[in-house]
Amino acid sequence: MRNLFILMLSILFVGCSAREPEKTGKEGQPIPNFHMLLSDSVTHFWSSSIKADSPTVFVYFWTTCPYSRAEIQDLLDDIDNMEDIQFYFVTPNSYKQLEHYVTAYHLHGYKNLSVGMDTSQFFSKYFDNGAVPLTAIYGKDHRLKAAYVGQISSTEVKTYAKK
Repeated sequence: MRNLFILMLSILFVGCSAREPEKTGKEGQPIPNFHMLLSDSVTHFWSSSIKADSPTVFVYFWTTCPYSRAEIQDLLDDIDNMEDIQFYFVTPNSYKQLEHYVTAYHLHGYKNLSVGMDTSQFFSKYFDNGAVPLTAIYGKDHRLKAAYVGQISSTEVKTYAKK
């Protein structure tokens, strides 16, 4: 019985500890050129307009995914400690779904956060992965430091964004 308890405790510890980023083959590459339609449904955003010398994080999410919601909520809870990081929440979902999500999570009030629609499915194609959440973390040099598939914490985001 004691051995079973130790085994269960070990599994819990391993499952809750930080994990390594995905190997995408894109590590060290610059932010790719892409376009998204921002949540106001009028403004077009191009990645080439991202200001230099600022870590940048893209979170590719689905509005209905509980893991996406949990990751975004964790990031929002800690966003005051990440003012130097620029966030882009990107979804392939419809404008109606995005509009509801932006309202529910009060996403318009952050100066370092933009939310938009990936109308060309760029992220799933570029990273060759349709799973969500997919978080791509770029350093100040705008080169990919880490990419995660699945929910991660704000601590992991801060760790890689500062590298």
